Amino acid sequence: MLRQYPQLFNLQNLDNSLVMSDDRRIVCHVGMTERWASFGGCKVEVACIGAVATYEEYRSRGLATRTFQAACDKARADGIDLMMISGDRGLYRRAGATKVGRDWNATLDLEAVQRLADPGVHVAAFLEADLLLCVTAYSGKLAHFIRPPEDWRGFLKSGYCMNRRARFLLVHRGSVFCGYLIVSEPNAEGLCAVLEFAGEQSALAAALRSLTEYMECTSVRVHLQPFDFTLHTLLSQAGAYIEPAPTSGTLLLINVEQFMQRLTPWFIHRLGPNHAERFRYGPDRDGYVLKVDDQALSVKDKAALAEALFGQPAVELPSPFNEVFPLPALWYGINYV
Repeated sequence: MLRQYPQLFNLQNLDNSLVMSDDRRIVCHVGMTERWASFGGCKVEVACIGAVATYEEYRSRGLATRTFQAACDKARADGIDLMMISGDRGLYRRAGATKVGRDWNATLDLEAVQRLADPGVHVAAFLEADLLLCVTAYSGKLAHFIRPPEDWRGFLKSGYCMNRRARFLLVHRGSVFCGYLIVSEPNAEGLCAVLEFAGEQSALAAALRSLTEYMECTSVRVHLQPFDFTLHTLLSQAGAYIEPAPTSGTLLLINVEQFMQRLTPWFIHRLGPNHAERFRYGPDRDGYVLKVDDQALSVKDKAALAEALFGQPAVELPSPFNEVFPLPALWYGINYV
């Protein structure tokens, strides 16, 4: 785990490794990183939770629950808005975490990627001289982490992304940089997963044929988000099998009031500069209520609020709330822990 998650296990992040000990022996651990992120131009603070483990002989004593709660308390004190958790179990659900995101998984066989092929577009091995271009391409995504350089360096050192060995490939049209793909090694069935991508989406689609040759795989899976509409259309037209999917892991709202305040630019973008008169948010008995004009949407708890804000597969919000939500969800990529 030290090798796979250098962004989590390092001396600068030591305060975010929360533990339970028994006579100086660490028996339970909850790891956390804290990063800024951008949601449609709204700057928010995000914690990522991972490496949660308890020795078997110490389980069923509530140690993980107490340690995870300590992580939530620290995140709140640190000004975190929401928490991404690389897991889905009762420990997190009881705290209010839930699955969110109206995303898709697209799977393409060799015939489908051949329909997308462009002889002028190809993949090539990553060169460190092109890192700034990759950083710039990534920062153009509607929802993205605001990554410090060590996030990129950590991935380049470890060679792991989202729990899998991965390769960093550049996409070029001729000699012109168009974007990048971070791709898992083929599994036993010959499937490669695109774990992160950024750049010109028509070029990324055209590069999938070159990718299958480079990786010697027989199929490719790409996780698409709602703002990947160009890539979604191209893959669908090529014959990809596309199914609804949530984003990775689960999401927990930490500081709801602060998060809603930080979304002000998003409301302006969706509703206009007089958004404050049209959109309102507040507590409602034991839950929360969202209001646009004279329409109200009540939700029972933080989990239901997260589902309303970020959406769920194949679930549509009623009008006029579908003018504002879902928000673009974050995708881990190399920030996975």
